[in-house]
Amino acid sequence: MRLDRRFRISLVASAVLAMVVGISVATITAGATSKKPSITYVTPKLNSAAVGEVFAKVPVHAVCQMKVFGKKLEVISRSVKAESGILEFSWTVPPKVTSGVRSVNVICSGEKAVVDIKVQGNTSGRELPLATHIHVQVVRSTEPAKITGKGGVSFPPYGTVLVSAASWFGGHGVNVYSNGSVNDTGYYQCVELANQFMVAEHFGPAIWGNANLLYADAPTTYYDKFLNGSGYVPVPGDLIVLGGGAYGHVVVVDTVAGSYVNVVEQNASPTGRNDIPLSGSTLGTEYGMSVIGIIHAKANGTPPPPPPPPSSGNYGPYLTTNTTIPLNERSAASTGASLTGTLSGGTSVYISCQTKGTNVNGSSIWDKLVNGSYVSDYWVNTPVFASWSPPIPQCSGGSPPPSPTSYGPYHTTNTTIPLNERSTPSTSATITGALPGDSTVYITCQTTGTNVGGTDIWDQLSTGSYVSDYWVNTPNFNAASPPIPHC
Repeated sequence: MRLDRRFRISLVASAVLAMVVGISVATITAGATSKKPSITYVTPKLNSAAVGEVFAKVPVHAVCQMKVFGKKLEVISRSVKAESGILEFSWTVPPKVTSGVRSVNVICSGEKAVVDIKVQGNTSGRELPLATHIHVQVVRSTEPAKITGKGGVSFPPYGTVLVSAASWFGGHGVNVYSNGSVNDTGYYQCVELANQFMVAEHFGPAIWGNANLLYADAPTTYYDKFLNGSGYVPVPGDLIVLGGGAYGHVVVVDTVAGSYVNVVEQNASPTGRNDIPLSGSTLGTEYGMSVIGIIHAKANGTPPPPPPPPSSGNYGPYLTTNTTIPLNERSAASTGASLTGTLSGGTSVYISCQTKGTNVNGSSIWDKLVNGSYVSDYWVNTPVFASWSPPIPQCSGGSPPPSPTSYGPYHTTNTTIPLNERSTPSTSATITGALPGDSTVYITCQTTGTNVGGTDIWDQLSTGSYVSDYWVNTPNFNAASPPIPHC
């Protein structure tokens, strides 16, 4: 379950990575001791404008940071306290970068792990840095103390192989490990398994984010994505992403038989396996969590056909999102209309049509559900934000609104405490709200304001409030990030 995603690379994947970036298999596979960190994944190839990622297994509660060296120190991340055993570092390579070898150092309380990265640059002469700013994310989760149907069952000791690589996915899966219990500090989280599998099978790169963000964040260059019940039936090797709790859950499909999909998973079942009910193309719940969607790697056999069009007048299912409190259903497309019911976060809904109404957090689009009630489209995971989402029809005639003026989605980062939204681009401006770490945000424009962490760039969100760009994973640090316009 859990907000995770990092992974230890299998011996096969380690060998491949070693050949690509020049690290020894021993360095990659060696687990972190109580004092020493270990680098478990690094983006194997880097060139200008690419996104680099490093995942590190680190001692819990250690103070850690990352440094990149060329001929001299090029960039250093902020220091973070590792509240779990996994840290993720990411950066965008500048448009101009010098070819050569860079040394990446993850340092925790004086102990360090080192890996060399070969960079294919586009300029010569004076060495230009690999990055100007490094984002840091503490990978962690909050899991229920007991999982429905599994409560009271003892877990094998931490690090025990629950499902061997040879026993699933036709004999060439990856090992599935015990996390010791369902917890938020162990290394063997659910996303660790998902990313370990995708990289080891050469299906695609690791996917950024916690479990419930993987569906949105999976790059379409490598992955096809299907909503639950869309007509697509999962196949072995697919990822099933579930929403629920703070961070959701992700599992890997092993086999599909009749009315069940057999999956492997970490940090959930003490056996590393479970079954999810299947009716047609609709997957049931697991541990009380609803399926958000299915991720299919394009390299996993022949790409599946697109799902059939939805039945007339009944579009979906979509999921309510962005909320941890009940979502009000209304009698009309207005926040002032009478209440007709409530929906919990992660509820599947079907939409009859879309219309315009009260603006909610940057979107004036409202969805009319098949039961006749209305909810703001801001709270539903339709594919387009602040505009119509074909093929869902408009409830009445009229032309679509202009193209969305917001850009994203981006995610807040570098923070483990709520991020203050401000009325103007200043740290002394009135606080208008707060965003938890790793929130999804949409940006209307960028401007300058109070310098925070080395950047004076501020982002105006679709809600009208401002946050320092230091706290948002836009591609450029201390500079504008096109195509986002200047305010």
